[in-house]
Amino acid sequence: MKKLILLMILIATLSLPALAQKAGKSMSRETMRKEITDFKIKYLAQEMKLNEEQQKKFSVLYRELSEERHELFHKVHSLKKNLKEGASDEAYEAYTKASVEAKEKEAEIAKKYDSKFSEFLTPKQQYEMKMAEERFNQKMQEMRKDKHKKK
Repeated sequence: MKKLILLMILIATLSLPALAQKAGKSMSRETMRKEITDFKIKYLAQEMKLNEEQQKKFSVLYRELSEERHELFHKVHSLKKNLKEGASDEAYEAYTKASVEAKEKEAEIAKKYDSKFSEFLTPKQQYEMKMAEERFNQKMQEMRKDKHKKK
């Protein structure tokens, strides 16, 4: 059942760009990221078996968490994209430093949000959230790899 739900979410996520293109529009990265976050929240809530009140709180808080994570790693990703053959030692050093700092900050963010989630989620639900996040993220990585292989 869980695999079926995840598969449905992933199929819906993959179909969003195609639908946008058919409508004569190009879906922006930001719009796509928000759509994926929406699907992820629904998937996680279902996996965690949240009641309606928990779902509302979870949705708001998880969006905040996702946005903080995105902002944190967007800078690091930008630095990495700028590393090209012949890049300066300073550019590599800046990337390395930003990467380490981002991982440290990510741990701080995780602690902050774990505390906030514990106000309305049971320990089992928090565990289920982390496991479902891993499954979701792994599936997304597999899809990205498949997409790049097809290019």
